[in-house]
Amino acid sequence: MTRGHPDWGLYPSLAALSVYEISGEQAARLGSPVNMFRDGLVCFMDDFRHGLGAWTDASLNGGAVKLVATPAPPHSPFALQLDIPATASAQAKATTTIPYPPTNTLGIQIVAQTGGTPYVFLVEADIYTGTRLIYAGFRLVQAGVWLGMAEGGHALITPTLADPLAVAGRWGLFQVVVDLSSESYARARSNTGMVVPTLGVINSVDDTSAPRVELALRAFVSGTPAAFTITAAAVIVTYGEP
Repeated sequence: MTRGHPDWGLYPSLAALSVYEISGEQAARLGSPVNMFRDGLVCFMDDFRHGLGAWTDASLNGGAVKLVATPAPPHSPFALQLDIPATASAQAKATTTIPYPPTNTLGIQIVAQTGGTPYVFLVEADIYTGTRLIYAGFRLVQAGVWLGMAEGGHALITPTLADPLAVAGRWGLFQVVVDLSSESYARARSNTGMVVPTLGVINSVDDTSAPRVELALRAFVSGTPAAFTITAAAVIVTYGEP
């Protein structure tokens, strides 16, 4: 018996709590950014504590990708910041490529915050399965959440879901789960709620390129040019989502 604990209190009943749930709770308590949506298996996770070595700056017209310590991230000493100047057509964009996990479902999750300027923040995922290229991702704007339907095209999510970044200076969490077999969105959820989207299928094309997932974080101003930032504290990709 461990000192100070009764024999019957060392371990929770596996009938009520699986070993997977126990390990996920342990990781969350030790500071993992995967602390809210823990359904899937993590295949990529970056909270930028080791810098931006995994990312490429693909910004345009004065936009920039920076490693910052403020605003203070919730999980790590550093965060990735998309910096937009008050310049027409400015765009900040960070990209990375990860291996394609053989799975029927893929989750894409972001923890981020913004200032009060009207903004457009996109998290894009080009999913190459080996036979298909699926254009997935989402767009967060102060008017609500849009889901990617095609390269460069998005549709307002229905049922509606509030933009988790709408309150300036507050960290928000958002995730979409893509069903790769039906090429549709299985669900979308944030720290403000969850919905099952009624968008139908995602746009895709035949493509025999090597399997991979190309991720991009992209931001630009909606309307009159104005300086603003989007700060990402963590990017998480999961597979095997139920």
